[in-house]
Amino acid sequence: MTDKQDFKNNVLDTIDEYIGSRIRLRRNLLGLSQDDLAKKLNISFQQIQKYEKGTNRISGSRIWQLARILNIPAGYFFDGVEAFLAHKGLDISKYANDCFCEDIDFMIAEQPIPTQQSAKELLNAFSDIQDTDLANNVLDLIKTISKKEKRKEKKK
Repeated sequence: MTDKQDFKNNVLDTIDEYIGSRIRLRRNLLGLSQDDLAKKLNISFQQIQKYEKGTNRISGSRIWQLARILNIPAGYFFDGVEAFLAHKGLDISKYANDCFCEDIDFMIAEQPIPTQQSAKELLNAFSDIQDTDLANNVLDLIKTISKKEKRKEKKK
């Protein structure tokens, strides 16, 4: 099995399972039945069961809709997913460069050639940072520099 097949079959399915568990947790905290939630989404309660088991993948728009109904930010469904994957014995670090950079190629394709290469190098280097606090500090630094550059551009 290739890394891409492994990622799709194991990691993505496990993420679907995790998102489903977060839906179930929040639904139960609010005292909603599967049927109550299904009616609010205009779908069957069986579909809610499939979401909660991770059997059916949930679209981005459905996650947004669920977040609004359950009165939580959409990011709630992903909070702690890395720890869950690790608990399940899935190491996503080996997929980070391939999957992430491939998916953002379209974002940097329209940039001038030196910028394209720099962006890819930056993403590859950033994904190698294991320390979360350090990664957040690097991100904050880049955002600060970017804001200053944008202000310079506006003054011109």
